[in-house]
Amino acid sequence: MVIGRIGRSELALFVLLALGAWLCAPAHALAHVPVLEPRAPSEAALTDEGVRGAREIEPPTESRAVYGTLSPGERLDAYSFTAATDIETTVELLVPAADTTGRDGADWQLVIANPDNDNAARSGVAAEETFFEPFSIQRFRVVSRISYRFEADSTYFITVRHRGDDPPVRPLPYVVGFSGAERFTARDWVSSAAYVPRIWFGLYGQWAPRWGMIAGAGLLLGAAVFFTTRALRRGRRTRRSLSRSSTVE
Repeated sequence: MVIGRIGRSELALFVLLALGAWLCAPAHALAHVPVLEPRAPSEAALTDEGVRGAREIEPPTESRAVYGTLSPGERLDAYSFTAATDIETTVELLVPAADTTGRDGADWQLVIANPDNDNAARSGVAAEETFFEPFSIQRFRVVSRISYRFEADSTYFITVRHRGDDPPVRPLPYVVGFSGAERFTARDWVSSAAYVPRIWFGLYGQWAPRWGMIAGAGLLLGAAVFFTTRALRRGRRTRRSLSRSSTVE
């Protein structure tokens, strides 16, 4: 029997490695290019002159997703970019569907503003849709959506706010998604390979760990180590047996 000749340990190891390779693939047909909020707390604030302390990101000329968190006591995150060309896209604010406590869609606000054009400011339309996103292996709720045209040579600010009566008491993860062509450059592949595990485990921004994913990865790693060790021991026993047989002959 083939399985008997290969050995159950080797077969199990092959399955684990194949599963790990599939999970670690940095892109998926439905995936956005990921961008992670830095670990440092946001210093963004709204002033009479506009948005202060926004984090700069690349213009959304392709499908892109910014993964961030609002830390305890933090009501606002802000991002900015200057469009090099005209860009028509849909901007969505997503929150994990599984984490509904304190995440009522009405408590979230997505705003796009251009400080040079007051008429360019737009607030997202509330939307309560859910979908499974294979890139991060979780379900999201779409809580706000804006169809927008970014004009060339203009600077824009995108703000994410939690408008509940009380500031968050624990990190609230969110994603700002931009629609568009799904292209991965060589740099995107490299950065995504590093970002994907952090997205799975919630280890970005102010951190909102996904303990279930962390536990599952630990079990997978432990199983891989166990079966690898078992396969190596089987191989050593086989070589010793063959060596003794050749010596007797």
